[in-house]
Amino acid sequence: MSLSFMTLPKLLLTSVLKTQLKMFPIIDDNGNLQPHFIAIRDGISVNQTEVSNGFKNVMTARFTDAVFFYNNDLKLGLDSMKSKLNKVNFIDGMGNMEEKTNRTINLTKNLAKKLGFTDEEIKLAEESAKFAYADLTSSIVYEFPELQGYMGGVYASKENRPKEVAKALEEFYLPLTASSKLPESKIGALVSLAGKLDTLSANFKAGQVPSGSEDPFALRRQAMGLVRIILANKWQLTIKDLVELSSKDLPENANNRLVELNDFLWQRLQNILEEKQIAQDAIYAVKNYEVPFNVIVERALILQDNLKSEHLLSVGEIARRVVNILKKSPCQNANFSVELLKEPSEIALNKALENLPKNIGNFEENLKNIATLKEPLEIFFKEVMVNDKDEKIRNNRLALLVKLEDVLTRQTADLSKLQKRG
Repeated sequence: MSLSFMTLPKLLLTSVLKTQLKMFPIIDDNGNLQPHFIAIRDGISVNQTEVSNGFKNVMTARFTDAVFFYNNDLKLGLDSMKSKLNKVNFIDGMGNMEEKTNRTINLTKNLAKKLGFTDEEIKLAEESAKFAYADLTSSIVYEFPELQGYMGGVYASKENRPKEVAKALEEFYLPLTASSKLPESKIGALVSLAGKLDTLSANFKAGQVPSGSEDPFALRRQAMGLVRIILANKWQLTIKDLVELSSKDLPENANNRLVELNDFLWQRLQNILEEKQIAQDAIYAVKNYEVPFNVIVERALILQDNLKSEHLLSVGEIARRVVNILKKSPCQNANFSVELLKEPSEIALNKALENLPKNIGNFEENLKNIATLKEPLEIFFKEVMVNDKDEKIRNNRLALLVKLEDVLTRQTADLSKLQKRG
């Protein structure tokens, strides 16, 4: 291999060798590419010199083409590449890649502000988002689609753009699989998140939702990457935040199924919780579109550790009873009155509810406090007939159950989802 070819980017060299020529590149112990290659011939070992020269000639021709394309891209530059994105279609009804780029820039900026990025970080992130898709119009990426992102980073470095921008472009499409490495840089992670989120929102807005084994746009993989990026960076983002932010700039579409994106993202988080051996009922109990992803994971792990608590599981069983009662007998008047409480057990239950510590911010402590309701709850349901003949008394008891339902199914977790063990 001529040493002149060694000036090409490493992944471009290896892609030519492996993808086009089916040859093996040689890497030293430090991971550095060497000016040698291994090729395999089919047949008997005769005329080895001619075969070797033939391999070299084919390799030289391919690398000469790569040098030509690469130099042309460098002359063109990222700004010119970006200017061609208006001729590249994204998906039907969701505009072209220039419009997608503009949405990604806005989404990057809004996410950065929400996450408390500095002004300098926001500036770097916006510049990264501006050129995130530019290399799609490059000659090299046209020949080697698998180098998208990587080549953008190379071109940014060659143009002496900030190293943070070059790194972000290189990492833009990470992770490439559901479990492969994530973007390492903060800016790269943010812009990658914004790009994936716009892709997901746009597809759902256009009605292109994966079904069964069909997922032509790899939306499940992108959603899993999005969730993993958020968890790895411990960013305080909720499913509701993501869907609301990403829907602002999308064009209207008659096939709109954007509302389904909430549960689609939740399913990816659920997969992660299942990999952590969290019980299904505990996962359902912490399901919430308005709680940050990392907080949900923390809660699920804590709840899993508390599933042996008989008091908590008993309260969960009663919570299901409360939910079922209110489904069959909806409260007609939610105005609860302490004065209408007459039975000692309903007075005691209301007092226990009132005495629960409010908003202590510690999930495990909240679970323990709720577990103390076991005794007053059991006595209440043993001694009190909720559907009293007196309408005022009946509605007041139902209003008490509404208060109880809020504590047992919303304030901390939906304990009605917990199942008895043993």
